[in-house]
Amino acid sequence: MDASCLFPHTTGRRPRSHSAPGVLLDATNRGSSEEALTIRKRKYSGSGKNPDDRRTSRASSKRGRNTSATGQDVALYHPRPIYPTVRLASFLTDIPGSEISYNPGGVSGFVSDWVSALGDGDERPHSIPELPEEISAYEATHIGPRPLSAPTIMPPRRLPTPALSGTSRLGDTASQSSSTTLAARKHIDTVTYRTVVLRQHNYLIASVQDPLPSHIASLVEQISSHRSSPGPAPADINSDAVLRTLRRDGLPEIAVQRYFDDAIFYLPHNDTSVQVSMNQIMLASSVPKQRGRFKMSCPKPDLLYGYPYSAFTSAQADTLVDMADDISANSLQLHFPFLVVEYKGDQGSIYGATNQCMNASAACMDLLDMVNAWAEDLRGKQPDSIVSPVETAMFCIAMNSSEANVYVSCKSGTATYTHWVAGFNVQDADHFIRFRRMVRNIIDWGRGPRLAGIQHLLDQLGSHIKAMVADGAAPIPTML
Repeated sequence: MDASCLFPHTTGRRPRSHSAPGVLLDATNRGSSEEALTIRKRKYSGSGKNPDDRRTSRASSKRGRNTSATGQDVALYHPRPIYPTVRLASFLTDIPGSEISYNPGGVSGFVSDWVSALGDGDERPHSIPELPEEISAYEATHIGPRPLSAPTIMPPRRLPTPALSGTSRLGDTASQSSSTTLAARKHIDTVTYRTVVLRQHNYLIASVQDPLPSHIASLVEQISSHRSSPGPAPADINSDAVLRTLRRDGLPEIAVQRYFDDAIFYLPHNDTSVQVSMNQIMLASSVPKQRGRFKMSCPKPDLLYGYPYSAFTSAQADTLVDMADDISANSLQLHFPFLVVEYKGDQGSIYGATNQCMNASAACMDLLDMVNAWAEDLRGKQPDSIVSPVETAMFCIAMNSSEANVYVSCKSGTATYTHWVAGFNVQDADHFIRFRRMVRNIIDWGRGPRLAGIQHLLDQLGSHIKAMVADGAAPIPTML
């Protein structure tokens, strides 16, 4: 036998046969074309069909039918879509919030019912809802039991509200109400945050023409005075290449902060009276209570000056603990801040930094208002007491690589006003020296007279607060 008969693939491609199913031209008959033609005619002689008319055979194949040698129809199995007999798909019941009823309107009807089932309110059921009876019976009859891997039907939930672009330093978003969500949209760098959110809480920017209160004017005069300690020489500032690079290249905020932290601000390391925190978010308990529709953003100052526990005696520290569970400003146990610094880089704005200063100042002043509330409570119960509240005013600085603005925040009635004190061009040697001198004077004021007034008030309140705690009637008085 020829090898080509055993291994036909070695001699070339096998010729296609146009015969009916079950009839093939054997490889041994390839040599005789007349014999192959005779076989073809013999196959079609019984059916009366023309073997040369291939259109009929092909059209018949396309219709899914063919004819055998005996003239009987033979069904060919072509792939066709299998349509489900169950109109209500079981996966619809697996969708969370699928309290729907059978809707003959098709898919659009199911979607409409599902959206309507979500509801407009904030109420959420405490238990898993049952499916309507007609769906449960239909599923049990036509679909069968749910597989073990199928997800549990969850109660309906509201569609999430899309958040606006821009970040906001708000915490615990899961428990926020609709009014709090609106506050998150008011980005702190925008005009809206100052004119709506801060104004709603009575924190206002004072006009330049508004005069300072007399006691605040004296404080501003004090921090503007000369210092006996020497400062940098003007020639050294003019030759500072890094300072010029900040203005020329427009570096980001982190580069601005690194330079001025060393050149302008005092960063205590072993100081037991003053402590500074850098880029630390303040505690949520320090944020003023919400008044109205909007909630204030939780501050995260670039620099925050205050007092550590070591600045107070043991008795004074115990008084702080008796006042509240935590009266500190942040997780570093920083108490009663007196200076806030906010930097901006090339892409930032002084306006946004000023908003951040106002926001942080409001939180810091409310902490000291808590202590003053205890003083007012003591004076109400002991009219002959000589205790008096301490000044809650504090300073804040908004700056970038070329300018710096100093503000002072103080209370006037029920409102808190932030007054502009001075502005400096930090690229100028004379302005640079005067700005540095004012910053050091503010830190000295915080370390000296301001700290002494707080310590004195804590000494006066100590016995009063301990007596109320011992009697079990020491709620925190309402803040002013």
